Amino acid sequence: MLVWQSELDMNRLKQVLGGMAGRIALFAQGKFGEVFNVYAPEIVLESIILENKMLYVSLPTMGKDTAALNLGKMIISDLRSAVARIQDLPKTQRPKYPFLAVLDEMGAYVMEGVARLFEQARSAGVALVPAFQSFSQLNKVSQEFGDIIIQNTWQKVIFKFGASEGAETASALFGKHFKYQKSISLTGNESVGSQVLRTRPDSSESEGGGMSIAYREEEDYRFSPDKIMALGMGEVFALSGSRAYHLRTPMINFPDEVLPCEIARHKVDLPDDKEPLHFEKRLDEFLMVS
Repeated sequence: MLVWQSELDMNRLKQVLGGMAGRIALFAQGKFGEVFNVYAPEIVLESIILENKMLYVSLPTMGKDTAALNLGKMIISDLRSAVARIQDLPKTQRPKYPFLAVLDEMGAYVMEGVARLFEQARSAGVALVPAFQSFSQLNKVSQEFGDIIIQNTWQKVIFKFGASEGAETASALFGKHFKYQKSISLTGNESVGSQVLRTRPDSSESEGGGMSIAYREEEDYRFSPDKIMALGMGEVFALSGSRAYHLRTPMINFPDEVLPCEIARHKVDLPDDKEPLHFEKRLDEFLMVS
C-alpha cells in the first residue's frame, strides 16, 4: 500500500489564506456585513437587468478607501458574471431595450477583466458608460486595455482637459480632416521722376498695385488640443461614430424634496430546511493533507 505524504509551507499558507480571510472579513461584518453576510441576497444583478430595475451603489472611498475599491471590483465582477448568464438565454428573453450601466470614476477600480465585459456586454443588451478623469487611468492597467475600452465605445463625450497630454489623446479620437488655408497678399508702388537737365518743365509720375490670393491644402485636427483645453463649463465635444458635435450640456437642479424610490425587499433569512456549512468550524479539514 502506497501512502502519499506532503509537507505544507505553513508560512506561505498563512500569507495566502490570512490575507484572503482578512479581505473577505471586511465584507462579513459591520455595515458591509449587513448587505453581504446573508444567505439569500437582496441584490441579484441578473434579475435587476432582466426586470429593468435600478441599482445605485455609492462607494465610501473617503471613509474606507481600500475596502470601497475592492467592493467596486467585486460589483464589476458580478456584473460580468450576470452578463455571461444573460448571453446564454435566448434572444427573446434578453432585455428588449439596452440596460444602462454607468461606471462613474471607473479609473479608481479598473482592472484587466473589465475589458472582456466591454467586448461582450453588447450582445447581452447591456450598454456600458465608463466615466474617468484621464486616459492614464486606463493605461495604468496596460496599453492594450485602454485601446479595448476606446474601441468598444461608440459614443465619446470629451469635457475640458487640464493637461496637454490628455488633450492630445482626446483630439486624436476625433481624427483629422483636410482644409484649405487661404492667404492674401497686397502690393503697391508709386514713383515720381524728372530729368536733371531738361529744356521743358514736364516730369513723369507712376503708381501701381496688385493683389494675389492663394489656397493651400493641409491636414489638421477636427478639434485641436488647444480647443479641448479651452472648453468652458458644460461644453463638450461629442463623437458618435464618425460624426462630431460641439455641444453644451444643461445643468440640472433637483428640487429640495425628491420623491423617494421604491426599495425592493426580499427575504434574506435562512430557510428552515437549510443549514449553513460552518466553514469556520471545519478549518482543520481544509488545512490537513495526508
